[in-house]
Amino acid sequence: RGVLKMNEFVKKFGQAVQYLPPRFRDDAMNLDSEMKSKVTEFRLRVGEKLRVNTGSKEIEISNSGVRHEEIRTVLELATKSSVHTTYASLCEGYVTVSGGHRISVCGTAICDGDNIKGFRELSSVSIRIAKEVKDASAEIINHVFDKDKFCNTLIVSPPGHGKTTTLRDLI
Repeated sequence: RGVLKMNEFVKKFGQAVQYLPPRFRDDAMNLDSEMKSKVTEFRLRVGEKLRVNTGSKEIEISNSGVRHEEIRTVLELATKSSVHTTYASLCEGYVTVSGGHRISVCGTAICDGDNIKGFRELSSVSIRIAKEVKDASAEIINHVFDKDKFCNTLIVSPPGHGKTTTLRDLI
């Protein structure tokens, strides 16, 4: 990464760290620069240590397990203590926060038929660090257009491999 790109990455990493419960922020910030540059998301699961995903592996970076109240803390930080304003997005399983980072939630939902009415208990959250990928659709763009018409297209890949990024670039 060039200097400008590394500075932008450090900024994005620092923004995402602010959504971690306070006792885990130092664990994240104390990672060496090389490791920070590989982190794609933070994963917090009740009873387990804080982990980072590097795209190729998950690494524990804390000494103790995540508590239920810390999952709620992440949600309060993400919604600025106003869960109702992001309720529709949370019912889809995530909320997008300042800087473009995405916080996904997992837990026990209260349902009315096919509709989520609320949450009983959250068991995990992941904080995906936003990053810009230029020309993410360059390899497929000629395959999804026929002249000026967009063809029916299905984008499939494992988590974290750029489906949303590719779709945004196509749009």
